[in-house]
Amino acid sequence: MVESLVRPPDDIYYTELENRYRSLRLFIPSLLKHIAFGASPAGKPVVEGYEWLKLHELRIKTKLAAPRDVITNSWQRYVLDDNDEIQIKAYTLCVFDELRKALRRRDIFVSPSWRYADPRAGLLQGEEWENTRPIVCRSLGLSNHPGHTLSAMALELDQT
Repeated sequence: MVESLVRPPDDIYYTELENRYRSLRLFIPSLLKHIAFGASPAGKPVVEGYEWLKLHELRIKTKLAAPRDVITNSWQRYVLDDNDEIQIKAYTLCVFDELRKALRRRDIFVSPSWRYADPRAGLLQGEEWENTRPIVCRSLGLSNHPGHTLSAMALELDQT
């Protein structure tokens, strides 16, 4: 009863995760050992947190502190204690929660993979893109110069 009075109502999610932590611990070593992630710039903090967990799990003594960029505002009250120290169980849950979100947003990717591969891998670049650009823009019904399209969209947005 005291716990229900002390904890805020949105704490249910974390409490359920904390109760399932032991079963998650069974899979963490294999996951960290066998799967490597790459990232776009938006996913770098998540991959850094994941790599730190990998070092920590392998018991490699490192002087590097756990990366804090992966800790979102909603996770801060669980991950950081009163002395601003990181709670490893909560940090692990935070990293894996952010990992799941980043995979869905395609900010991080697994290689080799079809479904979760790097979305930038098949993009044309450099001279090849410049040669193909007019054809792609024409087939999409867009101007070859992005300034015209962007100004038309900005005008439409302003009018809306």
